[in-house]
Amino acid sequence: MTILARGQRYEVANYDNVAIPTNIDVSNATRREFGAFYTTLFDQTMAKHPHAVVTEYSWSSNTCDPCPTPPLGARDLQTLGADALPDHPSSGFVITRLHARYSKDALGDDLFFRAAPPIVGGREFMQNTNAAGGTRLEQGARSDAQNNFQARYVIRHPWTGPIACGSPQRGMWGGPPSGDEPGIHPAAHIGFLPRGAAVTLGSFVRGALPPETFLSGGGATPVLSIPATPPPVDLDAGSLVDGSAVIVDAGLPGADVTPPPAPSPVPPTPPPQSGCAGCSTAPGGGDFAAASLFVLAFVVMTRRKR
Repeated sequence: MTILARGQRYEVANYDNVAIPTNIDVSNATRREFGAFYTTLFDQTMAKHPHAVVTEYSWSSNTCDPCPTPPLGARDLQTLGADALPDHPSSGFVITRLHARYSKDALGDDLFFRAAPPIVGGREFMQNTNAAGGTRLEQGARSDAQNNFQARYVIRHPWTGPIACGSPQRGMWGGPPSGDEPGIHPAAHIGFLPRGAAVTLGSFVRGALPPETFLSGGGATPVLSIPATPPPVDLDAGSLVDGSAVIVDAGLPGADVTPPPAPSPVPPTPPPQSGCAGCSTAPGGGDFAAASLFVLAFVVMTRRKR
């Protein structure tokens, strides 16, 4: 599931939250079997946290690093619903990707969401590991002032050409070899890929596998408090309210109506002044009362006829 919110990451409130292992160096063969690799990695994470929801991505919608596709623009955000917001914002959104898995026999409770603090991880950032100046690529997810977390898996191609400089520096990685983008090959339908002992992470991962990051524990499922619906009011054919007719059809489903206020007194209608059967109007709003009574009587007669 994907959540788009202004300046805010979200997580589930009633299940554990775990960030997928990220920044893993993988073999060149992984590009052809990325679906099998990620399925195995995800299954292993769920085996350790069987009742967790996995965070795979949380990043600002208008940036990316690297960018497999252009980031979301103002038109994309409006298509996704930003046009319904009061000030029509075109930036400042955070995309959060959550991944849950369950079987038909273990659905559990519905997911309840809550706002969560920002996290970062899955970038080409080196971190100091000891006082001697040793460094390594950042692993896992950690708290920060902004959301820059992604599931990132890297195929590295060491330089194999001639080295002409006197003091070469290794570990300085650039873009794809020869500047050629390999194209996008999504790992689609990973929930239906075959499982088995034939696929192991050892056949893909170079070096040690970093652990997943436990983000937060889920509490009890919130209890929703739904206001009681007032009982339906049987007004039969109608009721006079402020000199107008209120007609309620009790036969319609869901036609529950809040009781109206007490009816205002209706001024008496003067007797007819001619042979036109009372076509003249009475002063002080009697014309509205007469019209209302006529409508009410018509409805009553119609119902009795039925």
